[in-house]
Amino acid sequence: MRWTVFLIGLLVAGSIDRSFMPVFEVRGVVPALIPALLAFVVMHAPRTTALWAAWWAGLCVDLLTPIAVGPGALAVPGPWALGFTLAAWTGVLLRGVLFRRSPAAFALLIFVLAAVASLLWTFVFAVRGWYPQEGFPWPGSALGMFGTRLLDALASGLIALPLWWPLERWISLWGFPAPALRRR
Repeated sequence: MRWTVFLIGLLVAGSIDRSFMPVFEVRGVVPALIPALLAFVVMHAPRTTALWAAWWAGLCVDLLTPIAVGPGALAVPGPWALGFTLAAWTGVLLRGVLFRRSPAAFALLIFVLAAVASLLWTFVFAVRGWYPQEGFPWPGSALGMFGTRLLDALASGLIALPLWWPLERWISLWGFPAPALRRR
């Protein structure tokens, strides 16, 4: 995989997620494009490359989405990076049963990746909320936040369906290895 293409795609997707995707917000549910980019990489890249790409994507999301702490906000690197890496590992295990040339499989993988990453993110901040003088960085319960994140994952899968066609059309630009030569 060509890392420069991935990093440019990550910066573009992160910019769109941060600036434009809140337009699609419905009752607190906001879709994201970074899980779509990650799903595309997980479907086509070797395992190690997919895991590193997931770590970088998660770090980008961590730095772009600060957490409310007291009167201000703080960017905490780690929870999304770990969550996306775990999600990519799950995607690598699942990609053998997915049709790589199917937009429905692409949307399903986006949902699974975003749901697994959200599960770990919610768990990390729920455990942090158990400490004295700490609380959840969201109103309500951890289960309620995970439900909202699941809806975010579903919205991300649905809104990213139109992305499948240009990504598949420009697959040679990414420099993925040929499927016959790819190692699990």
